[in-house]
Amino acid sequence: MKKITALFLAVAIVCVLGMTFFSASETSYIFGDVDGDGEVSTLDSTHIKRIIARMKR
Repeated sequence: MKKITALFLAVAIVCVLGMTFFSASETSYIFGDVDGDGEVSTLDSTHIKRIIARMKR
């Protein structure tokens, strides 16, 4: 069960970090850019993992 959960979490993170969303306006958003610095980094991944870990409790 832990392996399935870890696999699901890994796939979810890759999907979130891999997607880029551009709105119709001048402002664009990047999925996975949690801290809003304009790029997806390992810090964003760490934030996402911590949020998911809190949700599992």
